[in-house]
Amino acid sequence: MAPALAEQLAQAPNLLDDLLSPDFFAPLPNPSELARDLDRALSLAHGYEDTLIRLRRWVAGANSRPEFHILENVTDGIGAGRFLAGLAELTLVRLLPAVEGNSPRAMEDQRRIRDSRTGRLAKLMSFPPIST
Repeated sequence: MAPALAEQLAQAPNLLDDLLSPDFFAPLPNPSELARDLDRALSLAHGYEDTLIRLRRWVAGANSRPEFHILENVTDGIGAGRFLAGLAELTLVRLLPAVEGNSPRAMEDQRRIRDSRTGRLAKLMSFPPIST
């Protein structure tokens, strides 16, 4: 168990801070508490990429909590499963608008890049007119 814990802590250093928090082993939060916490984390995001990073980090922290609760016999598998299902649903509910809001802009950026490359390629491939 220690190597797995060490690996998990190495991949998510913020997890150690969470683990040392006095309320880490309090009962798992209900969906509305989770939503408030995630909304607070996402409210600090600046742009699409930052939103994705904050969402990923938040999910990683929240996802590990029931594992430790099971190890410490604070909750059972059914309670952890319900928590994780709610976590997954909340994540998708918050992720979808961010992705949908970014899609038109991302497609426009890709079109601009493609057009600029096509334009440069056309200039490179243009031949001087043949004079007769």
